[in-house]
Amino acid sequence: MNRKKSDIAIIVVTYNPDISVLSNVLTELDAYNDIYISDNGSNNFEDIYKVSLQYRNVFLINNRENVGIGVAQNVALDQILKQEKYRFTFYLDQDSFVRENVLQKLKKEYLKLLEKNIKVGSISVVEHSIDNKPCHFEFVNQTISSGMLIPVKVLKQVGNMYGELFIDWIDYEWCWRAKKNGFKIVRDNECFFQHEIGTDERVLGKIPPAPFRLYYVYRNIIILMADHKTLDHSNMKWGLFKQFIFNTVFCPNRLQRVKYIIWGIKDGKKRVLGKNTKISG
Repeated sequence: MNRKKSDIAIIVVTYNPDISVLSNVLTELDAYNDIYISDNGSNNFEDIYKVSLQYRNVFLINNRENVGIGVAQNVALDQILKQEKYRFTFYLDQDSFVRENVLQKLKKEYLKLLEKNIKVGSISVVEHSIDNKPCHFEFVNQTISSGMLIPVKVLKQVGNMYGELFIDWIDYEWCWRAKKNGFKIVRDNECFFQHEIGTDERVLGKIPPAPFRLYYVYRNIIILMADHKTLDHSNMKWGLFKQFIFNTVFCPNRLQRVKYIIWGIKDGKKRVLGKNTKISG
């Protein structure tokens, strides 16, 4: 019995991905879904291209350089929205894996909420490692983009991703914007996905971010706090303080981390957007 093709378009942004992990994702999801890979100038683009040819429903976009996560997502989104044949978009990081049956379950759970007249902006899967799940559906302020299902009609109302942030806080900012438009951000604690953590060394149980990422973390949140006045700024500032202590006391390359944090704060106050071309990474 042939199953009808899904009305979900999947977006995967790649940047020097592990080809075996990417292949696993494509093998699992290609049969019933269209998958849009938006590549940000990967060194192994030829390998990505060869892998993409093995699948009938994979569409590869070559951005030729690292344009950032938000812009790469938007490039794929623009192609998806023009076709007017999809009902949903689903986002996955290049190192995340979700089963086809979980994706379809997530869609069904969204439809159940819709029947209850709940205005859902997005519904997301959770990692297996999350403990103490309080309930089936959890209404949250924000969630990461990987594992997030967004109806196309919501995107048309809320808008695409804030690409000028380049990286960091892009998914959270979209959630905040959706909430401003009256939508609920939902996490489905009974739908799971896997996130490959690789062999990165952990500090206090956490994987330290690359030092250059701290520039975007601090720059972007300062800009977003100015844009979103109703957010809990005190809680955000406390989070930034804890990040500062973690990165400058416990992590390697402490002086470099301090440098990027200060640089990010200064540029955030100046409202500098886009990619910082003086930073490698």
